[in-house]
Amino acid sequence: MSIRSSKPIHLKEISLIEYYHRFNNDDLTLAYFGSFNDSIVEKMVNLSNSFLENSELKGIKKRAIFLVAECFQNVARHGIDNNPKFSDGKLENAFFMRVKDKLLYIASANPIRNDKIEILTQKIEYLNKLSKSDLSQLYKNVLEEGKFSDKGGASLGLIEMARKTGNKLNFHFAPGTKDHSVFYIMMSFGPPEIINTKENKKTIFNEIIKLDDELFNSNQYLLYKSDFKHETLIPIIQMIEKNLNESDSPYTIKRNLFHASVEMMQNISNHGLLRNNKKTGVFSFGRDKEAYFVTSVNELSPEEVNYLKNLFDKLKNKTEKELKLIYKVSLKSKDNQKSDLTYIDLARISKSWDYEFIPLDSDSFLLNFKIFL
Repeated sequence: MSIRSSKPIHLKEISLIEYYHRFNNDDLTLAYFGSFNDSIVEKMVNLSNSFLENSELKGIKKRAIFLVAECFQNVARHGIDNNPKFSDGKLENAFFMRVKDKLLYIASANPIRNDKIEILTQKIEYLNKLSKSDLSQLYKNVLEEGKFSDKGGASLGLIEMARKTGNKLNFHFAPGTKDHSVFYIMMSFGPPEIINTKENKKTIFNEIIKLDDELFNSNQYLLYKSDFKHETLIPIIQMIEKNLNESDSPYTIKRNLFHASVEMMQNISNHGLLRNNKKTGVFSFGRDKEAYFVTSVNELSPEEVNYLKNLFDKLKNKTEKELKLIYKVSLKSKDNQKSDLTYIDLARISKSWDYEFIPLDSDSFLLNFKIFL
């Protein structure tokens, strides 16, 4: 896992409250930066399958999962490096998925040499002009004749993206370094009359590019906003574990980061406020030169807020030794809630931690909890 910025990030600067509100109408918001190997492709496919199986988009699940894999593999094949370390500009591979208003958007970003931009632009513009039958015929021709591509499989993948979505591809090139740019591409699933007539795609695409820039500059490697169902969390946890296994951090740090990530996501799943049969939250983790950081946001009832305020006041300014003792005592106590142990444990293993309670409405608050490891 590469370190993108030498600028230390203060704990107070990391807040997911804005993303909670910005993507409030999304059923799913996912942004991922990291390894793009086959193992991660499998985890992302599992996540997509789990979400789509339990959503109103179940009917497009097969096509969508195919293109999630294609999108990932395309980045793996054509990105410069899974963990680029260019110091003179913004270059990194990324994957995004959003579900909003019963429409699905899948996007990726990867570095591309500037001398490849013209030919790639021509190919995508050509594909966007073709009808569904023309795309199918072109796909057959390319399979048989092997033309339309200057690097194995690139154009076949593009044709499949256009063919299986039934909608035009959005794309954009952003400045990166002297010799490279960042190539964004987005696929859209949904009725063309809805997607193409209300500027939906353009708005979503611009929001994804903005999110990519924000997460890059704040050194966040994963952002996940959705209903925190247990079955959906498993692939996310596995993705974190795989990336940590590939990092060069000490074992203790990797163990504690994995443990903290699991605890914070499960805490939302177990103790978040149930609204419209969902426990919605936001989770993120990242790294700067000094430490890893893990943050989460979820809804709580006023009663839960009062309880946690008392708990956090009890834990504030405690030494590591004192926190260990509190944790041991709490393990033996029958009076503590499960969330007690979670937050005591997180405070115990972290370098520092912080929180804020934000009123959401008359019946609920948002808790933004964050730790450095």
